[in-house]
Amino acid sequence: MKAKIKINKLKKALQLVKDGKFVHVTCFNSIGYFFKFGKSKLAWKYTHFLIENSYQLFLSRQSLSVDNLVPYSKKCEIYESVLECLEIENQQISENELQKKLQLALDEIRYFYPCDGYNIGFRRIYIRAARRKIFDIDLMLLESCIRMLQRKEHFSIYSLIQMTKYFCIDYENLRFKLNEKSIFRFEKVIEFFEKQNTQ
Repeated sequence: MKAKIKINKLKKALQLVKDGKFVHVTCFNSIGYFFKFGKSKLAWKYTHFLIENSYQLFLSRQSLSVDNLVPYSKKCEIYESVLECLEIENQQISENELQKKLQLALDEIRYFYPCDGYNIGFRRIYIRAARRKIFDIDLMLLESCIRMLQRKEHFSIYSLIQMTKYFCIDYENLRFKLNEKSIFRFEKVIEFFEKQNTQ
């Protein structure tokens, strides 16, 4: 029953986006409900869904990225490497092998967007807020997935919500804004949870 309420909440937010109304990205917080109580299999399935669908949309020239420093073939390699890591994670193969592959994928991203420290750099947008200074939302999604897999506490709810934002939003002007370009992807997210709720 509660799952249906959460799905309906997402549907209402989607309809507002379709109507051209402002919808805050915190609407995606509703998906956190589905990953409570140690549902790691569903979390893995959802992560795979986001990366696989993002890759397919990229292949069909429907990426939301407003900046494309990474050559097409190289980005394909990064996507395929991360998908392979997800398969390794699901099969629980050697942790060392997984970590090595994850680091190689992260190094590929850092080659195009160098950084000092943990993440690709930040830019202050006003006195109390900063945003990641990268306009390739595909890479932000991939990096977020890599970071989540690198941590011992795999599939955190926070990371899954962040990845949903990266999947649905173009991040133009360093802003998380849902718009007409978000609609198809937002629909796919809702379809995923509806399907899981009927199984």
